[in-house]
Amino acid sequence: MINYEPDILTRLKPVTIAALLAVLLVFGVAIACADTNQAIAETIAAEAGGEGFQGMQAVANVIANRAGQQHKTPYQIVSQRKQFYGFNAKNRRKLYLQVKASADYLAANIMTLPDITGGATSFENINAFGKPSWAKKMIKTVTINHHTFYRERS
Repeated sequence: MINYEPDILTRLKPVTIAALLAVLLVFGVAIACADTNQAIAETIAAEAGGEGFQGMQAVANVIANRAGQQHKTPYQIVSQRKQFYGFNAKNRRKLYLQVKASADYLAANIMTLPDITGGATSFENINAFGKPSWAKKMIKTVTINHHTFYRERS
């Protein structure tokens, strides 16, 4: 014969259930936050992992600048369709693991990093891909390693 406790939830008071749900919600938000930060870190790594810390910071600055202008979160920015190659790159995770500490730091602090791009909201490796057509409507702000950064005209 097996002795068992009656279902514990039937013995909990409504206040206890509410507290339990609140704790689960807090942990759920923390898990979601960790997942979005990692996606941002992986995107930064895939876009500029070979560009050193400064190159990765510049990409993080572009993400933050767009987030500020568009009133969106950095995750909403990197996950927008056809905006960041690195978000959907098949080798994103591999590239991320090579620069994990730096990419994690940049993603965790993305909205408070000093802007080294002069307010850039776009960038391109023009040596590899040529000058994009959209760059004609923008102002070049800086070149950092292989990336050229641009901002909108005022």
